[in-house]
Amino acid sequence: MDKYSRNGKILITVLGGWFGLHHYLNKNYKMGVLYTFTFGCFYIGWIIDIVKVLKDKTTSEDVQMKEETPIKNEVNNNSINDNVTINNEVPVIDLSAEYQKVKTLDMPKDYVTIDVETTGLDFNNDRIIEISAIKYINNSEVDSFSYLVNPNMKLSETIIRITGITNEDLIDKPTIDEVLPKFINFIEDYTLVAHNASYDFKMITAECNRSRLDVIKNKVADTLVFAKRYYSKKEVENYKLETFKKYFNLDYQSHRALADCYTCAYLYQQCLEKYKESMPQLNDDEVKALEIVKDILQKNNLDTSALRGFLLSSNVLSISIFYSIFKIKCRGKLKYILFDSSITEESYDFSNFELAAPSKSENSNFRILYSDVNELYELEKIIVDEYLKTKNSADYYIKEVSSGKRNFDDYLLTGYKI
Repeated sequence: MDKYSRNGKILITVLGGWFGLHHYLNKNYKMGVLYTFTFGCFYIGWIIDIVKVLKDKTTSEDVQMKEETPIKNEVNNNSINDNVTINNEVPVIDLSAEYQKVKTLDMPKDYVTIDVETTGLDFNNDRIIEISAIKYINNSEVDSFSYLVNPNMKLSETIIRITGITNEDLIDKPTIDEVLPKFINFIEDYTLVAHNASYDFKMITAECNRSRLDVIKNKVADTLVFAKRYYSKKEVENYKLETFKKYFNLDYQSHRALADCYTCAYLYQQCLEKYKESMPQLNDDEVKALEIVKDILQKNNLDTSALRGFLLSSNVLSISIFYSIFKIKCRGKLKYILFDSSITEESYDFSNFELAAPSKSENSNFRILYSDVNELYELEKIIVDEYLKTKNSADYYIKEVSSGKRNFDDYLLTGYKI
């Protein structure tokens, strides 16, 4: 409907939207047919479309000008903070999809905190004016990186007021295509940590794309996610980085990239401590059992990022990837392994082990007795098979249950992690 005026679009959608007229005019025939036979998807879709067209300020003149004027980068109207749609000079890239590939809930001790200051919030039209990073090994700072960047555009008074960065500060600074290769070299393959990390990652990725650089593949952890888990609203009024700076009494400047990296690092380290405090206290054999299972899975090219250990009230360790793969008792005189009741004595070769009757509450056909935890290596086949079965169940739950992804994310921040 681009050839119609804004008022024309509104009129078409209001009067003909219930049977999909606006979709037919946009040559979206499948959606048009769907609207025709469902009365605009039972009027709900029609109403949503009316709201969208009322919010759309684009006119036919705007569209004509947009088509006639070469624009290096454009952003879709409905996803200004998500998708960058670029002309033939620069490849199209979906920023949200890229972020989904790299985001993680892992909390490593070796990482790089990152932060950017920009001319605004639009991933297409705005640019980075400052980029900083601090590298930590075992939670100790080992190196830092910080550059002011010439965006080749004037800063608004709002940005100058918020950041304290002026146009004069940037006029002789390198451009982002000069700075990004140095930044990529600095971060290596470390996990990147940022507050509201989606924004920083997407802005850096958009700039990489404009500079013809490969998208960064580093894992990205978000302190905003961790803070919401470990700090209640009774402790902090909101989860802004500025709020945590005040909460921790940190004497860092706000809205400057390097200072925000330090604040982010401090918050991350506090969250990491809270995570460690919540981890069960395992003995040496229990930790070794987790390490052996991780080794077995990795040798079989299986993902171990969700592997966790949970100490049950019976002093039995459950080795899990959301659901339990198997249980092992490492405490006391009697040491044994439990697989679920689907495993029978005929299922696998247990000839090297002594089997014993389980208790009534153990949901297993037998106990596999052992004397040394390294004997787990002899059960590699069954461990791999049970992992695959368990992972399929977990994947189905995450995908099909409405709260599945949220519950899985909560799970990843619990238990003992190797």
